Amino acid sequence: GHQWKAALGLVAEMRVAKVVLGDFAHGAAILACARSGWWKQAVVLLKEMRRLGFVPSAELYEVTIRACDEAAQWEWAVGLLREMQQLGLVVNETIFVAAINACSTQGQWNFAVALLQEMEKAGGCPDRDLYAKVVGACERSREMAWAQQLQQRMLDRGWDLLGADLDGGSWVDLLEARASPEEDHVQVLSFDDYRDTVLACSSSGQWKQALETLNAMQRQGMPGDGELLGVVIHACTLAAKWKHAVELLAGAQRSRVSVSAPCYEQVIGSCLTHQRSDIATALIDDMQDAGLDIDAKLYNSVLNFQDELPELPAAQRRAATKLYK
Repeated sequence: GHQWKAALGLVAEMRVAKVVLGDFAHGAAILACARSGWWKQAVVLLKEMRRLGFVPSAELYEVTIRACDEAAQWEWAVGLLREMQQLGLVVNETIFVAAINACSTQGQWNFAVALLQEMEKAGGCPDRDLYAKVVGACERSREMAWAQQLQQRMLDRGWDLLGADLDGGSWVDLLEARASPEEDHVQVLSFDDYRDTVLACSSSGQWKQALETLNAMQRQGMPGDGELLGVVIHACTLAAKWKHAVELLAGAQRSRVSVSAPCYEQVIGSCLTHQRSDIATALIDDMQDAGLDIDAKLYNSVLNFQDELPELPAAQRRAATKLYK
């Protein structure tokens, strides 16, 4: 877990001693950082290798792109993939999948569709789950023509569309159907029905089900309360789904639902873990605006993360708008 620190420490010592770093030293440090989830450090070292005249291997690019995917850095995932192609390196299926996943989960449907098509032209074989993620990204962006076209391709390959989008379960439709007229009987779900389902899912680690139930509850005109939101946010942060947790906080603010300080702290900690200090800082500001007490240790942790991000090359910056400001 701390291999990346040792690797960066060794690199720093070699620089102080004015020892010229070779491709092996850089490669070892990049592998250690990327495999520990420290995408930013891996990217910086990768760029340094290029400046020194070394050509990073496809393996180094792969682990860095996968780290960018895990950290929700879709811009860098796509940018590094393009850099590989410019260097003449082979982009394998794992790299395509990581970049497509990063774009799909962050709403970049156009990049996801383009990379999916590119992967297939290169001889890759995307599976049903990858198609489902891209379909989900298109549907959430209201790009129904593309969603239907991709769904038809799935059907042509004999894939079942039922429950294809992993981010939304068809079981929620069944839950909501209980509250719909059926013949002469209507069963209305109460607040307690939804609440009990959310609590049961969250306590058993089923964050997706908890989130979908909360959404279904809100569609029935029940916004929920801060306590219930906190339970779902906690489940998301435990599953390392920091983006969903941030979206829930944003929804609570729009709905004027009060959220506790510990709930904010969980999300801030998750953002820092994924090196999104910009979002963590914004959440600190939100806590101050809400008059919530801020833990001094957490506040200092956010400050310590306020270092410069490596700058995206201009050629790779197209449409690289942040999902969160």
